[in-house]
Amino acid sequence: MSPKPIARSHKRKGTPKTGAARRPAPLKWLLSCAAVLLLTFVVYIPSLDNDFTNWDDTTYVTKNPLLAHPDFNAILKLDLHRSIPELLLDNTDRNRTSPFAFTGNKFEFRAVGSTANCANPMTALNSIMAETLKNFKKDVDTLIDKGEKKEIAIMHVIREYIVASEKVLFEGDGYSEEWHQEAARRGLPNLKTSVEALPVIGSKEVVALMEKYKVLSKRETHSRMDIYVEQYCKAVNVEANLMIEMARTKIYPAAMRYQGELATTAASLKAAGYPSDSSALNQIISLTGGLQASVVALEGAMNHHGAKSPLDEAKHFCHDVLPAMQKVRQFADPAEGKVIFKEFSRVWSRINYNMQVLTRLLLFNLADVVFLY
Repeated sequence: MSPKPIARSHKRKGTPKTGAARRPAPLKWLLSCAAVLLLTFVVYIPSLDNDFTNWDDTTYVTKNPLLAHPDFNAILKLDLHRSIPELLLDNTDRNRTSPFAFTGNKFEFRAVGSTANCANPMTALNSIMAETLKNFKKDVDTLIDKGEKKEIAIMHVIREYIVASEKVLFEGDGYSEEWHQEAARRGLPNLKTSVEALPVIGSKEVVALMEKYKVLSKRETHSRMDIYVEQYCKAVNVEANLMIEMARTKIYPAAMRYQGELATTAASLKAAGYPSDSSALNQIISLTGGLQASVVALEGAMNHHGAKSPLDEAKHFCHDVLPAMQKVRQFADPAEGKVIFKEFSRVWSRINYNMQVLTRLLLFNLADVVFLY
């Protein structure tokens, strides 16, 4: 009879037994982790201010001594690339409030509206670039004719252009009041509304630029301005009519129903001999009254037909209709927060004729998709 095999242990030497207490982490390892965490905190602590970063515009352009007091002959002797400050590879503009930012190897135009076609601003920017390059060559040729070397003439003109463009450089919050004040101090135009900005399209300077490079004729430029003005008027008109419909058919009925329930509850408590707090009822009464009056005022502003031109009509929508819409929101927004949700669901659940037509169209489109696939 052969002997039974002896079971061998597969445990490695030095492996602690099950349940045995593990050794604590070495002190040196803990100190290294603490040092890394402390260094990380020190490096990133400036980001806790949530402020806007200042990148390379002032360092490499406006405060660059080589540009402020250049010695072009020395630059040419030393080789041009040796006199240019060292640039970081990815030291680009991350200020998302900048409308026209330099991002390393290109400029980004970020002022296009969400529904706007970028072809129109690109047409304007390319025309401006063509005019600038033509003026640049003209200025360089003038200096060359005076006896300057071509390289020195180019550097002189570049420096003049940089100094001339310094007042449009701003590295702070482009949405802040600080920038509005700084722009006024620098003498920059500040067109805050579409009605103020659109007439610039028909200005003499813009018309002359477009005609010079045969991009648009005077008539075509003015026609585009009129189209933009008409689009503005129609957009505000649609939004104002929609606001009146929502206020009259949804918010106001729900607020009145809720007001009636509060009044009934307060009367019942008073009849039963219990004290009742009428503060909520008073707030709803004030909101519904203000909402009704503001809607009437908005309707009055919408019935205006005394404009003599599309631009005058746009000014009326900007200075009269939009403030009336803001007045409606002053009462509608708090009313939506005060009225309980069931009142809105009870009133809004009534499907009107327009919703029925929309529902049928959606069902028919869905049936077509199912049939096709």
